[in-house]
Amino acid sequence: MPDIDTMPAGAVLNAEPPPACSYCGDEITDPEERADPRRDPNDDEVMCDDCYQEHFEFTCCWCKEYASTDVQHEMLVIEDADNEMAEYRKGVYRVVDSPYWSDGMIECNLVPSSLEWIAELPDGLHVDYYSCGHLCAECQGKIEAAVKAAEKGGE
Repeated sequence: MPDIDTMPAGAVLNAEPPPACSYCGDEITDPEERADPRRDPNDDEVMCDDCYQEHFEFTCCWCKEYASTDVQHEMLVIEDADNEMAEYRKGVYRVVDSPYWSDGMIECNLVPSSLEWIAELPDGLHVDYYSCGHLCAECQGKIEAAVKAAEKGGE
């Protein structure tokens, strides 16, 4: 590999072209992304960060960090139970059956028999933009620990 500091002005390196995202087709030009690109877990194809996050991650409504969609549908947070979901109590629900929602043309409806209320909303938990949200594995663990502690305290 030539030393870039000693190369003559105007010299061109024979660099590989940047890889393209297998989803959107855009070239991955960010140096950090190029060094260790995301991979589609289904077929190991290269993906850009934006497409990977759109298809395989979600934002936890409590800690606001990205998390794998593998754990997304284990718990549901309902914050805005005063409006379109008046039959639901604000709080954290465990998904006990699937599907837990049905998609209509205009709005989504939850399936009551698929959800079990397990806890009040913890301090600091706010769902942005929607009346429902999802929790990452770490935040689900915090909820589970609080539920277990409350159960032991009530014995």
